[in-house]
Amino acid sequence: MKLYYPFFVFFLYFTIILIGGFNIEILTIGGVCLFGLSIFGGFYLNRNFVFFEPINLFNFFSIGAFISIIYYYFYGFSKSEYITLTNFKEDIDWLFVKAIYFSTIGLIMANIGYFIFKNNFKINITQDFNISDLALKVTIVLFLTLCYLNFSYNVLIHAGGNIFVYLSNVSLRTYEFQASGTSFFYNFGFIATYLYLYLCLKKNKISYKFYFVFLSIIIIKFSMGRLLHTVNYTISILAFQYFYNYYKLRYFHIKYMIGMLSLVFLGIFMYFLRLLSSLNFNNLVNQSFTDQLLDFVKVDSLFNFLIEKGNIPNIPILMKIIDSWESDIGFYYGKSFITWIYNSFPASLRPLEYQSSFVIKNTWYIKHIGGGSLPPTGIGEMYLNFGFLGVFFGMFLFGAIMAKTYNLLKKLNNIWYLMIYTQILVYFFAIYPKGEFDNMSLFYIFPFVFTYIFLLFFSKIFQTK
Repeated sequence: MKLYYPFFVFFLYFTIILIGGFNIEILTIGGVCLFGLSIFGGFYLNRNFVFFEPINLFNFFSIGAFISIIYYYFYGFSKSEYITLTNFKEDIDWLFVKAIYFSTIGLIMANIGYFIFKNNFKINITQDFNISDLALKVTIVLFLTLCYLNFSYNVLIHAGGNIFVYLSNVSLRTYEFQASGTSFFYNFGFIATYLYLYLCLKKNKISYKFYFVFLSIIIIKFSMGRLLHTVNYTISILAFQYFYNYYKLRYFHIKYMIGMLSLVFLGIFMYFLRLLSSLNFNNLVNQSFTDQLLDFVKVDSLFNFLIEKGNIPNIPILMKIIDSWESDIGFYYGKSFITWIYNSFPASLRPLEYQSSFVIKNTWYIKHIGGGSLPPTGIGEMYLNFGFLGVFFGMFLFGAIMAKTYNLLKKLNNIWYLMIYTQILVYFFAIYPKGEFDNMSLFYIFPFVFTYIFLLFFSKIFQTK
């Protein structure tokens, strides 16, 4: 990426301020244009484009923030519960302008940090060594068996063995698991899918059996009720295949872009199914499936789902953080950047209110808005730690972290690091425009390390025999 481009955007930024003065309309329109220009520039000026680089997915998911900003510019905040159900110290319009420009600056700094520290190298994922194909095959069968048995057990105890009933009650899954059942052994099936894909790619042929396994694992993922994780898991499989066969697949970026957009629509459809599940459980379904679907895909309903509910970067939450975090809670000075370590601890050992998203919910919205915690957005997290300096320097360092993680693909050019990389890529870097550092987890690393050690041991047993 040519580094003069960010400085050109900053020049436009200050020009708009000088011309606009304190005219909110000019500042808002200028900010919206700059944010869109910054996202487009991140793609356009990325030479040696690699589709599943962290910065590319980061910029792709930042489009969600852009869509949200466009929506609130035209429709205002009268329908946003995150605005109407709390109080603000500053004027809403000025907070909106601040949120736009902070987002633009953060996006530019993340791109600068990334391209300064990123190395250009030839992608060459080597085949793993000291692990026999027989050990791989036996492990895949073992892991999938554990996963399928776990899933069958859950279907049995929660739906009397009827898989269709079980999937139709997906909205209840969190509450059901609190009472009984577990999804622990699902993780073996998730890992087995990567191993199976590697075995197919190694033989240069993806069999129909793999597609069956992949589809079944996607269904199991969906049954957990975590829609974003289901979509991201699918993306991680695509990323694994992309890097392993990079010199064949690098010419199909348009197809991958279409695939990504298709996954977005798949996520929306899965959300509809979960919503329908909730309505059905509460006896609120009074029309056919088709009519219910048509109501859901109306423009107002989609806006409500995507934007007002905060399923893409939640701009009103960012505005509230800018307005009230320092006075109501106090800057964290980096504390939220290490909370992800707690993810590997049992729930009983984790500190109370250690997540900034949990603090946001309990401080400002606990009495009015149901559901889970409220992610601060990546820009919001940087602000709640160090204010504007956090946005400026913090996003630069975040870009550098993404670059260093990507660079390790050259140094550790094997499938095991590739598996770890794809987890961090899709579950942390890609969704950071919406999320927080708490989305990172040691579980993206340890299961693959343990699997590798297990396979080494297993291969030696077969070699000895």
